[in-house]
Amino acid sequence: MENKNDLSKVKFEYTHNFEIGDIVVPVNSYKRRQLEKGVAYEVVGKSADFLQLESSVDRTVVTVDPRFDKSVYRQTELAIAVGDRLRWTKIDRKLERYNGNELVVEAISGDTATLRYLDNNRTETIDLTQPQHLDYSIVRTTYSAQGKDAHTVLAAADFTVTGESFYVAVSRCKQELKLFTQDSESLLELAKRSKANESALDKVRQHMELQIKTEAAALKRANSSPVTEHQHSIGQADITARSLEGESLPTENTYRTHLTSIKGSK
Repeated sequence: MENKNDLSKVKFEYTHNFEIGDIVVPVNSYKRRQLEKGVAYEVVGKSADFLQLESSVDRTVVTVDPRFDKSVYRQTELAIAVGDRLRWTKIDRKLERYNGNELVVEAISGDTATLRYLDNNRTETIDLTQPQHLDYSIVRTTYSAQGKDAHTVLAAADFTVTGESFYVAVSRCKQELKLFTQDSESLLELAKRSKANESALDKVRQHMELQIKTEAAALKRANSSPVTEHQHSIGQADITARSLEGESLPTENTYRTHLTSIKGSK
């Protein structure tokens, strides 16, 4: 499931802000509305004042007004296969699921999948017919990558790079690092700058300076490739970017199934 965080809590008291297929999870139990805390309900219909919600537990449909505390999600479908890497996008302390936990799909059988946690090898079986707070664990921001490492790291660096974020990106790799940038000279300058105590005016000025330098550099290399790849090899290992612990990617012929992902709250 994906966060529908583009609207405020107040706006979700009005039915026209909901879409068919949205997932509603009550924060509390509401006896009058026949809603249970923590249960996922899918929006299957709506009118000017009411929503029709279908329970993921018993498929019963209730008609309710939207004025209650809730989290709202957008559904997306993930195709998964044995060997795929996933991560939780929402904390569930009762089930020991924490935001950012990485897992590998160990097995798929019918409507269930067995997942193995990379940090402690614990396994968990999930119901593929139920919405899950899961996403692919392929790309991360530098912020979410803190504390993580990988044999091979591919980093995309642009004008938003700071000395702090650059350090986090390049220090995640164990064996091989590849940096992708449009301007290596500007990247080097940005990587030298700390923006820990930077004001908004400083950021605007630096961005304008970088734009001027980038446009000047683009004119010089008009006939060359717009993207430069910088590769730094550490050690002798050569493995795939998806493989943090030596696990290879599934082949194209690998059997795949699907789960419904819900990521975050509106």
